[in-house]
Amino acid sequence: VKKIVVKCCLISLLMLPSLKLEANMDKDLEYYFKYVKPMEFGAEYYKNPKYFDKDKNQYVAYKDTRGRLTFGPGVLIDNRLLKKLGKENIEEGDKANQSVIDTESQNRWKQSVEEAEQLRGLTPSRLPIGEMIYQMGLPGVLKFKETLAEIDPERTQQKALKSDWAEQTPERAVEITNRLKEAMELQQPQPKANPMRNKDGGSETAPPDEQRTFDDVLRDLNVEVRRL
Repeated sequence: VKKIVVKCCLISLLMLPSLKLEANMDKDLEYYFKYVKPMEFGAEYYKNPKYFDKDKNQYVAYKDTRGRLTFGPGVLIDNRLLKKLGKENIEEGDKANQSVIDTESQNRWKQSVEEAEQLRGLTPSRLPIGEMIYQMGLPGVLKFKETLAEIDPERTQQKALKSDWAEQTPERAVEITNRLKEAMELQQPQPKANPMRNKDGGSETAPPDEQRTFDDVLRDLNVEVRRL
């Protein structure tokens, strides 16, 4: 199912107007600098030599809440980063240039948003979902199946907060799910302005468009794959 989602959504993204994508990218970066980066690496960390060497403008490798070596704004030290840094190994306390890590952080955010769009499309809720992916990775977010399938904003937040993620980073989980709830409220269908006649000759408001569920998205993607 994951391969189907990735393949079909990439095809859909390639067909979107470029100007719309450029506008969305600007908004994505705005969200990153306003919410993601400060939450991952706040101003107080730049003043702490355990995390940042301000004399050399270098991030210092530290262990995150799960004991994984990390640089700066949540940049996990993996094989991809080691290759970019030209190193075979990094230990706690080692340093890397700020510009390199900041660029890698933004690239990983861009990837997180693209993965979120596979689940949400170009909707406001893709950004909070992207923030969750940035923090815990796409495999971790896909475990929130009931949360992703829920279409009611309030229940979505409640389900997301009943998780190990919320227990491990409670403050961040509350903030992200607040943004997710607000974004989903923006997506809620509104009644149509033009009334329609009922059988008795009176007027009534047209019902709102139905909101697609997570299962609807997966089902449609399966149909598209069979057409290819």
